[in-house]
Formats: sequence, structure tokens, C-alpha cells
Amino acid sequence: MQGKQHGSESDTQTEHLEHGEEAGRVRAAEVQRARGPWRETGRDTAVLRPVRLREPLRRKQERDIDNPHRRKRCRAGTSRERAGGEGAAEHRGRNIEQQGPGKKEGEKGQEREGCKQGAPDRRETERGAERDKGTETQRQAQAYTQRGRNQGKRRHSERGIGGGTSDQKAGERETQPADRQPSRPSVPDTMSGRVGDLSPKQAEALAKFRENISDALPGLPEQADYYLLKWLRARNFNLQKSEAMLRKHVEFRKHIDADNILTDWSPPEVVQLYLSGGLCCHDREGSPIWYDVVGPLDAKGLLLSATKQELIKTKARDCEALQLECKKQSEKLGKKVEDVVMIYDLEGLGLRHLWKPAIETYGEVITMFEDNYPESLKRLFIIKAPKLFPVAYNLIKPFLSEDTRKKIIVLGDNWKEALVKYIAPENLPVYYGGSLTDPDGDAKCKSKINYGGDIPKKYYVRDQVNLQYEHVVTINRGSSHQMEYEILFPGCVLRWQFMSDSADIGFGVFVKTKIGERQKAGEMIEVVASERYNAHLVPEDGSLTCADPGIYVLRFDNTYSFLHSKKISYSVEVLLPDRGSEDRIKNLGNKMEKGLSLTDES
Repeated sequence: MQGKQHGSESDTQTEHLEHGEEAGRVRAAEVQRARGPWRETGRDTAVLRPVRLREPLRRKQERDIDNPHRRKRCRAGTSRERAGGEGAAEHRGRNIEQQGPGKKEGEKGQEREGCKQGAPDRRETERGAERDKGTETQRQAQAYTQRGRNQGKRRHSERGIGGGTSDQKAGERETQPADRQPSRPSVPDTMSGRVGDLSPKQAEALAKFRENISDALPGLPEQADYYLLKWLRARNFNLQKSEAMLRKHVEFRKHIDADNILTDWSPPEVVQLYLSGGLCCHDREGSPIWYDVVGPLDAKGLLLSATKQELIKTKARDCEALQLECKKQSEKLGKKVEDVVMIYDLEGLGLRHLWKPAIETYGEVITMFEDNYPESLKRLFIIKAPKLFPVAYNLIKPFLSEDTRKKIIVLGDNWKEALVKYIAPENLPVYYGGSLTDPDGDAKCKSKINYGGDIPKKYYVRDQVNLQYEHVVTINRGSSHQMEYEILFPGCVLRWQFMSDSADIGFGVFVKTKIGERQKAGEMIEVVASERYNAHLVPEDGSLTCADPGIYVLRFDNTYSFLHSKKISYSVEVLLPDRGSEDRIKNLGNKMEKGLSLTDES
């Protein structure tokens, strides 16, 4: 009896405890629901905390109130709602929760009606929800959590640099300068964007573009649609970017006097004689062909004999000559000829062509062409490419647009047969696989194509080109200074420049035979003989193609000087080959054009 009584008291205590816990949960639910929706804080869905949903999610919930395709119910009835008015409506919009699968259709209709006409007693509603033993609350918490995660993912994918919602970023893009805006196409059409092949949106963009630049039209060499479309295609029909690009070109034309550059200006004599390249005939479709012969080019001699501005202006003059030839071909053939073909002969490409000032100048020439003569390249053939080509291409690739890279075709050993496919033999010099010769029988057609050569020093107007060095070191008398560079795979190029402030300095390149410890010069393999250079008179530069992986040591030697320390300014770079173009060259074999286009897909 006593045990039974104790059991009854225990049951009674348990009932009181359960009732107290239930009351506590109900009270907690009241407080937290008044603060805002629920969100899961961990894996245990019963452990919840109140969080204010961010504004985009609130707007989404407010839209869901009247959405018949989403099963929702509104839990309302707070003092704010009973007061009515706009505040109540706003609160009802913020307390939308997903309808559970066990509800009947009639109950859902009543709940939706209750949201519109006035909610039942709040305590009755909350107690009814608690009788579901928390499953509804957990389900709702999971729904809010998943919805918040999805919203966060969308917000993350829409953010640009610096964060913010997509709406904010869209507003920022409108106020940014045209050149800094993302390059997302404004008119994503599949049409070519040329005259006669325009989509309605492209045609509309062309009309708007012409209207926007009406004040700049007199400064252009052409005002026809085909010419304006070049600028639009270059910037994916983005009106702001296209306009900014064209207006810069107008200023460029004024700066170089482009309208009179072919008649009133001539390059310096040394440039006319030794800058290789030339215009020679046309391809099978009538496009002009420009040849660039790289091997005989004396880049260093040109930079010591002419200014960089003169070289860039000469190349701009060549571009104007090509545009004029396109115009003549259009009149001759009765069809529009808009672009040119280029053939780059890389026979003789060597380390001297990778001289840093030369690469920088060539990069500026490419940038000038890309910025001022857009959509003017039809295709570019690379012939006689040596093993060094991947390194050279990797240096100039940053200056090339993606569209230009796609037009580059590297030809293999049968390049002559490949060229004849695009160029009739009578328009191709004998030297390049055709039947064309000069009147005197010259197979290279030197009357049209300049093959350059080493520039005599009598043309030099300066002794050196100003360089910016990255490092400065003082080498004490009777000592040396070593710099180590790890080369991981063959084909990389070490490039260096240095100068001393007061006297000569010894320099050589070695390969270590023991890894992890300092070695003397006699203990290493010498790959560039150590010599004394008068770097205080003329800055020295050089390069080395690393045939094998290993630790390469560049060593400045002042051990022979017992009186003077030397201050050395130097720069050293490791030039990596472009792996994509390197693989393509290895796979050329006797294939004609399979997989030879140089793009970034690798």
C-alpha cells in the first residue's frame, strides 16, 4: 500500500513536472515568436534560437502569402495584430511558416482565411501547435533553415567584389566607369553581329550606339554600320564599354594624326631599313596578308636606335595601311573585306628576342592594335615555331584578348601545304610555298617583305635602355653573392639584367650538385662561364634555357677585388612555357591543323 501510494505520488509529481515543462515551452514560444522566426542552430532540431531573417527573405515570405502554389499557414494573433492596421499586416507577413503534410485541405483554407479576416485566440493556437509534440516546430525550423541557406547561396553567387546583394551590385555597376564594369555581354545573342546577320536586340543596340556617338562620328575614318559593329562586337554589344573604347580611339587618331600618317609622316631611316615585316598580296577571299619575320629582328638595336613612341607609331601606320588595303579590296571585289591575315615566321626565334624591354614594347604594340583596330584580325598563322615558342607565347599572352587567342593557328612541318589551302599559290611567295616572286626573281619577295637584320651601331642614339631593377646588393671586397632558383621542369628560361655602380663585376651561372648546402663555384657545374663584365659602363643582360631540372645558382663574383666593394642592381626572372602551346607543338607531328588553335582551355 505504501509502495502504491509512493507510486501515485510519483505519477502526480511527473504530471506536474510535465505540465510545468509544457507551460514553460509555451511561454518560451510566445516570447520567441514575438521576436521573430525560428532557425536551427545545430544538428539537434530541438535546439533553436530566435533570429531575425534578413530583409530579402522577409520580402520573399511576404510574396508567399498570396501564392497558391505554396502550402503556407499564418500563425497570428499577437497584440499587434489584434490592434489591426498596417503594423498587423506587416507582422502577419513576417510570420509565414510552411504547411505540414498532415493538414487537411479544409483546415488550410480556414487558416488562410484566418490570416486575412483576423486570427483566433493566440494561446489556443499555440497550445494546439504544442500538442503536435514539437514536430511541427521542428519541421518549420528546418524549413526556415533550408530557406535561409538557399537565400544565402543565391546572395553569395550574386555578390561581386566587396559583397552586397545583386540589386546593390547592379546599381553600383551602373555608376562605375565603363572600363571597370564586368565584361558580361549586354546582348547575349547567337548572331554573328555583322551587317545582315543582326538579331533585333543587336540592331537596336547599333541604332542606340550610333545615336550616342553622333558627336564623335566626324573623327572616324568610316561611319558605316559595318565599322561601328566592330566596336560593338569587341565589347559584346555593351553600349557603355563600346562607346568608351571608340572615344579613346578618336583621341588616339588625333594624337598620331592618323588621317595623314600615310602621306605626311615617315618612320626614321633605321626603322624603315631594319623593322621586319610587310604587306604581300591577299588570301583566297581577298583579305590582305601581313608577314612578320621574327628571327632576323634586332630588337635591342631598334630600341637603342629609335624611341618606343616611334616604333609604336610605325606599327599604327602599318595598321592604317592595312585598313586602306581592305577598303581597296572591298571596292575591287564588290564585297566588304573587313579583316586581315597575319603570318608569323618564327624561324630563328632566340633568347635575344626575350629581352625584357623588347617584350614590354611588343606588348604595347599589341595593346595598341587591340584597342584601336578591333575585330580586324581574320586569322594568325604561326610557322616554323621552335621549342622556345611556348615561353615566348606565355610572355605575350596576357596582352592578347581571348578572341585573338582563338584565331592563332600553329602549323607543323607541312605548313606550306596548309598555307596553300588559304592562299592561292600565285599570291604566296615561293619562299613560303607558293609561286610568287619579285620581278628580279627573288623568291622571298623582298620588295614587299622586309627581313630586317642586325643594326649597325652608327644608328644608335643611346648606349642603354633605362631599366627598373628589383634588387640592390653590396658585395664586399674579396667575396661573392649567390642567388638560387629551383627549376622544376625543363624548358624554363632564366632571364637576368644587372649593372654595377663603379667598377666591373664577375658573373656566372651554375647548377648545384648537392641540395641543401652552400657550394663553392668549383664544386658546382658551370653552365654560363663566369666572366668579368663592365656593367658600370653598359648594363648587362642575358638568359638561359634550362635543359634539366635542378637548383640553378646565379653568382656575382668580387673575390678578385681586394680594395673595393661593389654595389649591384639586378633583376632575375624565371620564364615558364605556356603548357597548352607546348603540348600542341609536341603533338603536331605531320598533322595539318588538328587541335592547333591556341586558347585557354588547357
